[in-house]
Amino acid sequence: MKQPSVHHHSLFAPTIFHRSVTLLFLILLILGGGCSPNKIFEDNYDIPQQKWEYTQKANFEVAITDTIQRYDVYLNLRHTEAYPYKNLWVIIHTTFPDGKTQDRRVEVPLADSKGKWFGKGRSVINQQIQIQSNAIFPKVGKYQFAIEQNMRTNPLEHVLSVGIGIEKTANTPKTSLRTPTPLVLSYHL
Repeated sequence: MKQPSVHHHSLFAPTIFHRSVTLLFLILLILGGGCSPNKIFEDNYDIPQQKWEYTQKANFEVAITDTIQRYDVYLNLRHTEAYPYKNLWVIIHTTFPDGKTQDRRVEVPLADSKGKWFGKGRSVINQQIQIQSNAIFPKVGKYQFAIEQNMRTNPLEHVLSVGIGIEKTANTPKTSLRTPTPLVLSYHL
């Protein structure tokens, strides 16, 4: 008499369930990998009706606890493809924890000489432009930043939002033998 065949399923045999779980894990790993562990601050201010007036300042407050760590500072900008310029001029007003202030006018390039945007997107362009590398915040406490548009056009149309991002620089020395130079206000490209 012939024995009936019995199918044994191994716990390690690839099933649809296992494949789905593996695929979901990989997707989450990829999406989670986009977040920088070095990012200490990022916020954006939405521009009402896509018209940025001189009087509309984007205000941000950042708490700094490490005066040895070096940081990279970014300007975030979202604009439509109809934005008519290859650059953006802004004034960045900085208030230190001790109340001292400093203003700096910064030119931010947005497109190459042929008009190709540096940022990503089609109808809405997302730009993140580094405006300072290896910045040192000289005092512990809360820093306030106000970003003001400084183009000749007022209001500046087709701007959706503006913001600031701050990340720890990857190769910051653990100790410093000299007094750090406060570079945070030396915005340059």
